[in-house]
Amino acid sequence: MKIILLLIACLLYKPVQAKEHVVADILREAEDYINVKPSHSYALLSQSLDLTPLNDVQRIRWYIAKVRSSVAINQLQNIEQDITQLLSYKQHDYFQEHIIETLNAMSIYLRRQGYWTQAKYSYECALKSNPSRDQKIGLLINLAVLARYLEDDFLSKKAYQQALEIAIKTKDIRAVATINNNLGSLALDKGNIDEAERHYRLALAGYQSTDIRTGNITAGTNLLLIFVIQKNTLNFQRLIEPISSFIDNFPDQSRKALLFWVVSADKVNQGQAIDEKTKTELKTAFYQLQGSKLQEVVNIYLAPMFKIELTIPSEINKKDLPTKPWFEQLNQCFK
Repeated sequence: MKIILLLIACLLYKPVQAKEHVVADILREAEDYINVKPSHSYALLSQSLDLTPLNDVQRIRWYIAKVRSSVAINQLQNIEQDITQLLSYKQHDYFQEHIIETLNAMSIYLRRQGYWTQAKYSYECALKSNPSRDQKIGLLINLAVLARYLEDDFLSKKAYQQALEIAIKTKDIRAVATINNNLGSLALDKGNIDEAERHYRLALAGYQSTDIRTGNITAGTNLLLIFVIQKNTLNFQRLIEPISSFIDNFPDQSRKALLFWVVSADKVNQGQAIDEKTKTELKTAFYQLQGSKLQEVVNIYLAPMFKIELTIPSEINKKDLPTKPWFEQLNQCFK
């Protein structure tokens, strides 16, 4: 009888053990890909899986990776519930040990949603949490991006300079590429096209040397935009094929929309006529561009090529934004 009961117990235990093994393997794979191919990480972590076999540390790792990958590929539709799940573990030692990763990802999300004050506070919390050199670089870069939206040129340039000094010292090619890409955008804001091109070229070269797909897409489309503005069809045609193939397999609607704009603009530069159907599609794509800064650039440089009049959505009234339930916890840096 004891042997029979033991056999039954073993049969009941093995599926659970196997299930835990499978989910844990998915988590490890997602973490491995999060910097080089976050779309793969997001796809893995977005499956309908039962997480009950995971222990608390594994669940925290799961939600940190899910939030980070969501931000990386701009898939924010479910991020709020993931943040809520993650914050339910805020008293756990592992959460506190990895709070900088959480704060950094949440800051990007808040900035994209228009919560600029909260985003800045989140970065400040992270910078006060004894970040490593690599983490500090990322935080300073993202703070500089936020400062661009706040139109605080002094803070933006100061943060980029601090990040660049650390990145050069540590030979962080990816970070140097990101800084160059963002400095290119600052130059473009000011109408300095040649300076923007220099920065975007350096950024693309850096990303290519490290095989960072998201960086290739961002810097590549930015450089295509410059070539269109310069009416440099030869350089545009040299770059369009590899960048287009990257974007086709990447779930970022904003970059797809920008690609559609620059491809259409290059056709204009070649003397091709643009029909009304395409112009209507361009108008739709315009409102899929992520962020008012990118919309401003397209409206200034590309829209006139099609004789299209566009209205940039007015900035969200920050007073009208709904307060998120975890803002009070953010004010305490989730301590």
